[in-house]
Amino acid sequence: MTRGFVLALLALLLMSGLGPLAPAAQAQQKSKTELQKLPDLNGVWSGPGLILRIDMQRHQGNADPTKPFNRQSLLIRNVTGPMVVFAIGPELFVAQMLDANQMSISRGGRPETYLLTRRK
Repeated sequence: MTRGFVLALLALLLMSGLGPLAPAAQAQQKSKTELQKLPDLNGVWSGPGLILRIDMQRHQGNADPTKPFNRQSLLIRNVTGPMVVFAIGPELFVAQMLDANQMSISRGGRPETYLLTRRK
């Protein structure tokens, strides 16, 4: 086979979705779809015993009210319906979105559950 024929065949396979890159493209499309389902977590969330500052655009957050300007990395671990599992720095959180401005949240390894409201 000539080099031109092989390149044309490879291009045809890639365009038809049968090539080796098709699963990666499908996974990327799936992750975009999942991100569209992600609830808006931006803002300052507060409740008795816990204050969270979340900046989704910068992928940063803070869970330490004594250091309000110290930001750590924010990583979304899982989104299943209204439930969001995320980490701020080394700390894991499991949130159940009750509506656009309220969530019930627990911290990894701790028995407490907090009801947080987004500040306006």
